[in-house]
Amino acid sequence: MKRAMLLSAVCLLIACGKKEETVPQKTVAQELQQQLDLDKVIIRTPPAIVAITAPLDIEFREPMIPSHLKGTVLDKSPFTFEPDIGGHAKWQSQRLLRFIPDENLPAGERIDGTLHGKVVFGQQKKVNNFQFSFKVAEQEVLSLEGDFDVVPGEKNSVKYTGTISFAQPVDLVKIKDQLVFMGPGGELELTFLTREAQNYRVKVVSELLTRKVKGQNFTFSLPGEYMANKKKWEKAIFLPGIDVFRVMAHMDMTNPESDQLVYAFRFNDPIKANIDLSGFLSITPEIAYQVSTKGKRLIVQGNFVSGRSYEAKITKGFPCEFGAKLADDYTTKFSFNNTKPEVKWLSKGVYLPSDNNYKLQFKSVNVGRVHISVTEIYSQNVGFFVQTNALVDQSNRPRNRYYYNAATYQDLSRVGEGIFNKKLEIDTQKNKWVKTELDLGLIFKEKKNSAFVVKLNFGSKDLTGPCVNSRENLQEGALFYEHDDYYNNPCSYGYYNSRGNLSKLLISSDIGLTVKKADDGIHTFATDVLTARPADNLTLNLYNYYNELLETQRTDRNGYAHFSNKNKKGSYIFANNPSGLALIKVNQPLWQLNNFDVAGSSGGKQGTDVFMYTDRGVHRPGDTIHFSAIIRMNRTAPPEKQPVILKVKNPKGQVVHESRTNCGFNGHVYFSIETDLSDPTGDWRAELSVGDKKFYKTLKVETVKPNRLKIAMDVPSEIHAQNILTGTITTKYLFGAPAANLKIRINVDLTSQRFRPDKFSDYNFSTPLKKYARRTHSVFDGKLDPQGVHQLNTTLPDPKQAPALLRAILHTTVYEKGGSFVEERQPLTIYPFDAFVGIKGIFQWRRAKIGENYEVPIVVVN
Repeated sequence: MKRAMLLSAVCLLIACGKKEETVPQKTVAQELQQQLDLDKVIIRTPPAIVAITAPLDIEFREPMIPSHLKGTVLDKSPFTFEPDIGGHAKWQSQRLLRFIPDENLPAGERIDGTLHGKVVFGQQKKVNNFQFSFKVAEQEVLSLEGDFDVVPGEKNSVKYTGTISFAQPVDLVKIKDQLVFMGPGGELELTFLTREAQNYRVKVVSELLTRKVKGQNFTFSLPGEYMANKKKWEKAIFLPGIDVFRVMAHMDMTNPESDQLVYAFRFNDPIKANIDLSGFLSITPEIAYQVSTKGKRLIVQGNFVSGRSYEAKITKGFPCEFGAKLADDYTTKFSFNNTKPEVKWLSKGVYLPSDNNYKLQFKSVNVGRVHISVTEIYSQNVGFFVQTNALVDQSNRPRNRYYYNAATYQDLSRVGEGIFNKKLEIDTQKNKWVKTELDLGLIFKEKKNSAFVVKLNFGSKDLTGPCVNSRENLQEGALFYEHDDYYNNPCSYGYYNSRGNLSKLLISSDIGLTVKKADDGIHTFATDVLTARPADNLTLNLYNYYNELLETQRTDRNGYAHFSNKNKKGSYIFANNPSGLALIKVNQPLWQLNNFDVAGSSGGKQGTDVFMYTDRGVHRPGDTIHFSAIIRMNRTAPPEKQPVILKVKNPKGQVVHESRTNCGFNGHVYFSIETDLSDPTGDWRAELSVGDKKFYKTLKVETVKPNRLKIAMDVPSEIHAQNILTGTITTKYLFGAPAANLKIRINVDLTSQRFRPDKFSDYNFSTPLKKYARRTHSVFDGKLDPQGVHQLNTTLPDPKQAPALLRAILHTTVYEKGGSFVEERQPLTIYPFDAFVGIKGIFQWRRAKIGENYEVPIVVVN
């Protein structure tokens, strides 16, 4: 049990001589001329194995931003990942930058990440990029949802019905053997309702459970292979006693489509049905309401007002289906939250074809009025516009709450002028999303070859009711919101910095462009979006960043045009045609290909292009390598009788395969390469000859030797106030026999780690008077006993010299007699002291005024 003692220290800073005004100290990131090496200042990255639902943290050695920027969401994420991960970055503290993924991380994937220094610290800062990598857990239990259900006709008997959700499909046969359901009397039987052999969710029903006078604890468990940290998964559930009838939870159950607000109280057992229960419930202040029951829930529907506080009282004697009654009066306060005002576009697209009739839709909640403005971007200024803006919808970008119009388009006043301005009354309905359609036909009808930016604005006075932060004298129709910080309180101006404005780029055109960049230039495809047919005879112009015309091409009957882009400086493609503007940036956001295998080997030589690929990346000796290639000559398929020769050499340079075939349909060729069990391993080289052109691809042939040993380390995950590490290392062959008398080597890597309890995260528990350099300590170098066991008992070096905690990685290596080895690692945390003293940092910029008293909070935690 943790105990904390709060102290207060009074500091008096006195100095002789002249008092000087203190200047806030600049952070490392603010010193533009100072070189910032991220490899040296970053002290923590995501662990080697990351949970599927986990955020990704980068921690710096010292503060990198001023304190007032804590909590800032960056306009553009400085992180890129391969494969791609969507999300946003946020400064959790002055030293901690967190990337928060939009969705769960892809299970089992190895991910390479890059932190782009100039994106996070500014283009003028001398800073490098930082590379890191991690692997997402192969498998993980995400949740267990269920409840005890009463068995009809069986007095005091229940069954637990629940669903366990996993990150990856599980083998039903295997999970039946591994899932354990324990009760006070031991293991209990489970019936599996899931029938599919592989499934993300497993539904189970327990055997008949008899309720007793006292409550009972039950536990589900699975082995560590189902968790990212490899620790055993356990989930405890509680079954109340037979004579206990109580409220377990209460919640808002309002249907967004309903006009009335609904609140519910959930009991541990079913409520007695078919009787009038309204006399057991009273609500203050008084309103008209109706009471109903559904199983374990008491449901109240009435004329509640969002934001107003209510008190519900359920009197003792409230009946259970099985005869038990509520022992004491139950009283609680509750309220219904108003949805924070917001406006969203219904479509993410930026192209507005003529058959749309120039209709634009958006939805809003608790916004009664918006201000609409339209800016026309003149066609001759489109090049200037694309210099600083992407041709995408900006509304889904993470917004910086500190800056007004942080997610709008830039330089509008320089490239166009306002042509429309109007106030639009929407609806007075509260807490409901309302769809509104804008008819822009009168504005766009005669301006087919133009681009526009439509902007919506609203403020606190444009809501569906007066915005208030106090429940005192709450008026009918007012919107109450709890007090929040300046940027999250709808009643303050700061809330509307990022949420009160919405912009959308619209390009009036019936032409859609697709661009593919390749070694030989830019391949462009034009489509008539009204007919979905190629747009032929279309003149397209390629410009560089400075709006200099580089090339002009005309689309063929397939809507195709090719730009050589010799100097690689093409920035955007633009054309002003009768069907509208044809516009696309060469560096437009790419198609998302992370879910597809697009690897392979490609090459182009004097008009001949070849893409070569195999059925998998690595083959074993004795496998058949299925080798394929797609061939193009002058961007068209070669004749079907075009001869193609394949020659394969092993790592010794010997020719092991040579064959000839003709091009098949659409330029596809296939070869079957047989290997022998005695063939050498390493990089084989495939040489593909098409006419007088030769193309090469490396083929990996390797012998994969499976592990034969399994190491089990039974050591504590935490060590408290001592320097002795004890435990048991057990090694067995996979077929079950002990690994008797095999050589074993055990090391422990020790590094210093900060102590940061959740309740006191803003306190510093590390002493600056101690340093603990990273070190490796040899624990044991010898042999296992005849049972394949080694009893661990070692003294760790100087743990009390650590400034706070120690992070230890126990590294065990067991060697087979033939020289092969198996490794296993086990992390543990060392708490060197019985208690830790933390000091809260109250001094901004680490400075204090001379002669002024300060109260410094101090906490002692054990």
